Amino acid sequence: MLISTARAILIAILHLAVFLVLFVNLTGVTSSWLEGSAYKKAVQGNVPDHFPVLVITPGTPPCKYQANVIYYMRLKPFLSRHPEYTFLVPEGYEAQLRQQVIQHNRSTRGDLNFGSGDPWNAWFTVKREKDGSQTLLVSSPLDEEWENEGWYKATAAEIKPIQYLNYVANMDLAVILPTLVEALILYGLVYYSLKWLWNSRPNRRS
Repeated sequence: MLISTARAILIAILHLAVFLVLFVNLTGVTSSWLEGSAYKKAVQGNVPDHFPVLVITPGTPPCKYQANVIYYMRLKPFLSRHPEYTFLVPEGYEAQLRQQVIQHNRSTRGDLNFGSGDPWNAWFTVKREKDGSQTLLVSSPLDEEWENEGWYKATAAEIKPIQYLNYVANMDLAVILPTLVEALILYGLVYYSLKWLWNSRPNRRS
């Protein structure tokens, strides 16, 4: 009796472990799918308030340039205070500017003050086009659970927003519920397939 009970508990734990592995892995798949299809939207008409933009201004010596990640709703006032700006990342300074962005992040200095307006963990990538323009992806979430990314084309004086992604990443029901259903279906398929194969062994038939 004790052995059969222990065996049943062990089997239940094994089933739970398999299900949790499926659920955790499918969460990443579902989240990535939603980023690409459900949350990433083309920017048409009004630019979202929190659309992040990288603005380069003259730096304080010894730095020649200063990187600033600014939300679109604050862009015009910022540009009026820094007329010598550019939206282009100067060639040869990309690594230095990335480091400046990291140093300004609240996550770097352990600042949990959401109301400060500084990004939690900003970063950017840049692609240099043949016509001299640049295509940038700038990420600037206000906290660790928030995805906030903007894609745009830039010249020295203008930007053209292309796409925007904005959603709360952790404990998002749009991720949790579909993943739960997917994991249950996949678990059932695996379980009953293995059970059928086990019962179909030649020695079982005989």
